[in-house]
Amino acid sequence: MHHALAQLSEGRSVTDTAMECGWSNPSSFIDAFTEVVGQTPGRYQADLRNRRR
Repeated sequence: MHHALAQLSEGRSVTDTAMECGWSNPSSFIDAFTEVVGQTPGRYQADLRNRRR
């Protein structure tokens, strides 16, 4: 999950991040990410963008 957080923070797409982190599909990655982090990867990226403004 740490690698996924880094990838998403760098602006990588959710699909690319899922594949690079070894998930078989983006949906299962999104489910696992949401369970661990408490929000979807897309929401995580949006929150990062909003904080940088």
